[in-house]
Amino acid sequence: MIATCGLARLPATWLGQVRAGGVILANLGYALARLTITEDGGASGPFTDYAAFMRMRSDPHHTSATGRDIIEMASGRGTSATHPFPDFLDERPLECLRVLTDPDVVKVVRHHDHGVVHVLGDPASRSWARARRTSPGHATVVHSGPRNLWAEYVRLAEFWDDHGRPPPTRLGLTVRPDGQHVLWLDRPERPIAELP
Repeated sequence: MIATCGLARLPATWLGQVRAGGVILANLGYALARLTITEDGGASGPFTDYAAFMRMRSDPHHTSATGRDIIEMASGRGTSATHPFPDFLDERPLECLRVLTDPDVVKVVRHHDHGVVHVLGDPASRSWARARRTSPGHATVVHSGPRNLWAEYVRLAEFWDDHGRPPPTRLGLTVRPDGQHVLWLDRPERPIAELP
């Protein structure tokens, strides 16, 4: 089965449409997964490369938040504090991991006369964060909503750094028969996250 659109998660119903030993090739986040159906009706396999297809919509009237929507959402007042700003936040493999683990959070990098601002937004919870680097390793971050998106982002970045900054080709995915997604590093026996 070849999916010609982007997915946040592989639909569990697809697992039953391919026999054991068959392959599902699908774009999840910014990576292309090649998953082999297992005898128990699950699927497992590596990410083979970067990929970004138009995302599948469950409702033809649903539209995703645009970069402009996220910037507008994050333009209000919020809680301001100094937070870490690791120097590797702009690395492509980290962005790939971020979208795999939290596909509904949108990231926008805005360039203007006053510098670069990183903006994160979660339309579902109306949480947002905007960060402007103020010194090496630090940024002034303003955030609002029930989630502290910047703190979550930095935790993920540090986790990625602690594991040797793996590219997506070192990651893989197991989808259990019940639809639970487990992200792994190098081999299925090294799970690193259960994806919500």
